[in-house]
Amino acid sequence: MVIFLFLFLPVLLHAASVNAASPRLSLTFEPPESEVYIGQETFFQISLMDRIGVKGIGIIPAKWPNADIFLLKRSFTEGVPDEKSRYNLHKVSFSLIPKSAGKMAFPPLCLSVSAPTMVSLRDLPDDVKVSSNGDIEICSPPFSLNVKELPPYSQPLFASSEVKLFDGIFPRSSSVPAGTPVKRSVFLSVKGTLPAFLPDFQMGTVKNGRSYSGKTERSSPPFKNGSVAALRQTVVIIPEREGTLVLPEIKVPWLNTQTGRIETAVIPAYPLIVTPALNGGKQEKEVSAKTVLPKRFEKRFVAVFVGAGVIGTALCFILFKFLKKKVKRKRTIKNIRIACEKNDFKAVEKLILAWAVETFPQETFHDLSDVRKKFEGWSDDFVNQLENLEMYLYGTGRFARYVPSVKESLGKGLSSAFFQAVQVKFVRSSKKKTKLPELYPDDTVF
Repeated sequence: MVIFLFLFLPVLLHAASVNAASPRLSLTFEPPESEVYIGQETFFQISLMDRIGVKGIGIIPAKWPNADIFLLKRSFTEGVPDEKSRYNLHKVSFSLIPKSAGKMAFPPLCLSVSAPTMVSLRDLPDDVKVSSNGDIEICSPPFSLNVKELPPYSQPLFASSEVKLFDGIFPRSSSVPAGTPVKRSVFLSVKGTLPAFLPDFQMGTVKNGRSYSGKTERSSPPFKNGSVAALRQTVVIIPEREGTLVLPEIKVPWLNTQTGRIETAVIPAYPLIVTPALNGGKQEKEVSAKTVLPKRFEKRFVAVFVGAGVIGTALCFILFKFLKKKVKRKRTIKNIRIACEKNDFKAVEKLILAWAVETFPQETFHDLSDVRKKFEGWSDDFVNQLENLEMYLYGTGRFARYVPSVKESLGKGLSSAFFQAVQVKFVRSSKKKTKLPELYPDDTVF
């Protein structure tokens, strides 16, 4: 027995020294770039090396002024070997976009983890906090950024890692009759910045045509590897006379954060041949009364029966279509309730948009903001809950989605507010619209 202890004593002492020298739970921090441009996305990462078996890793929301922070992804690797023993590796990646220039200092970002009950303070780093319920709070170090202004240029610039610029023209044809509206929608998709930093397009002037500015829409589509900003701007041109109509070239300068150079995205000019206006006058039709009157009296009774049959068939078709839409709408409402109960907010977003399209077929709904505008002044609770849903999915503090209490309260509040909104009865305004709907064919898809 004495010999056994003597032989294994060095091993036991080495293990004890390893445990004493390094904690079994530690955090490493990969900071963002030290110098960036205003509006430029940069990235940082927190890694948690775990030898005690923590669970339920959450992120404690932090308020950082003049910057937007987004949670990008979380990863877990089990049983990573090293020279001492195996450990579990948790990685949490973020992106950060500064919104003002100058020196910016950021406080620590903290993780909250649930640890096993049998954990000694010797297993934890010195700066770790332990709450009364046993959760551990472990934080990154503070860090700072030097945020530079964009260089001066003849047109407004924005910082980005990748830019795509294209347009859609309706009708897409090499010629168009005079007086026929031509709709041009210009699209800009940008990686690594926010929509607020995208300047309006300079559409240029058009000869031989009248121009009418249409909608300008900014959005931030979801993207798992970083931030994406989008801009859509529409203009309607009406050719005035025969000849040539040239839709002008569009240039968008931007600062490439990969190369540090100013580049220009270009849409080339698009020429159209303007043909004579269509004859919109009434065409005279000469019909002999001698021929028409006998046929009319001859087939009078046949027409009555045929007309009754057609009307009956049409009524049956309309009734069937109405019932089908009603059943589909009820199914969508039920699915929204189920998705809210499951806290599946991506599904909730899609279902609410589908419900809005089914319920208001004469209107256009691109995203949740359009649904909010529809219910403003009619259901304030539903409007507020939709705003919370958008912030949860795409907002500055969207990493709060990993806090369970936020999910639960949002799901309950959204479900309750939606079923109140379903009961809202809209009163149609008798005021005539002054906007010409044919100038803005929003249902056109490019």
